[in-house]
Amino acid sequence: MDSKKGKQLGFIFCLLSLVGCGGSLFFYPTQEVYTLPEQVKLDYEVVNFRSRDGVLLNGWLIHSKTKNSRGIAIQFHGNAENMTSHFLSLAWLPQYGFDLFVFDYRGYGASQGSPTIQGAVLDSLAAIEYIAKRFPEQPVILIGQSLGGALLLSALHEAQTLLPHASIQLIVLEGTFASYQQIMQEKMQSSLLLYPFQWLSYLMVGDVDDPQDSITKTNDIPYLIISGDDDAVVPSHHSDALYQQIQGQKYRWFVPSGRHIDTFTRFGSVYQPRFDKLIRELAVH
Repeated sequence: MDSKKGKQLGFIFCLLSLVGCGGSLFFYPTQEVYTLPEQVKLDYEVVNFRSRDGVLLNGWLIHSKTKNSRGIAIQFHGNAENMTSHFLSLAWLPQYGFDLFVFDYRGYGASQGSPTIQGAVLDSLAAIEYIAKRFPEQPVILIGQSLGGALLLSALHEAQTLLPHASIQLIVLEGTFASYQQIMQEKMQSSLLLYPFQWLSYLMVGDVDDPQDSITKTNDIPYLIISGDDDAVVPSHHSDALYQQIQGQKYRWFVPSGRHIDTFTRFGSVYQPRFDKLIRELAVH
């Protein structure tokens, strides 16, 4: 048996043994430090704060490069590695005058605990609360990438009373899936060995709120939905489904030749200024 088939069969056994584990297969954390802000000439402070159930979390508040901050962007990163790799996709924001708050869910990086969907939702909510309380007058931009977008939406659904007090200017979802079950089923359908087990997706994540359901329950805050045409991780039809659910003000960006979460890096010369323009327009209205 070659190593590829061995890994796939191993994954099947994992699926069978992990049914009912609250979606733990969505998380692939590491504790490795990949890049520090000072390595890319950014000033920052280390922040420790507690999740709603008391778990100690770790984050960075990366400071704007301008004298006066235009607001604070909070990054809700994807499912692999940790914030020390993910923050680079948004490391350009301080140059445009924004503070950037990045943090790790439980079990990632220096944050305590073990990752679960429900726990990571609490962590995401705690991050919003921390920034809202520390900077009550500052506009806040929430940026959820891949799984981070799903966690962000669930957190917002859990915190309707928090939203009016957080000065949220924009919610950004980049490469976010519309349904936990659907994305898992699609991944299993793409493998000949896993195809017969696709029904397990309904058992493994059946008790969590799908992003496409949570997105309709947030307050009237503008949304920006971004997807890459060549995203093989989360196909763009998931972003289409999310976009269709939004009742209020919304924007949709399709990135030609874009892959998973590379809008502001590989295509930064186009989309960084475009993002800046959108924020300025929203600030006026």
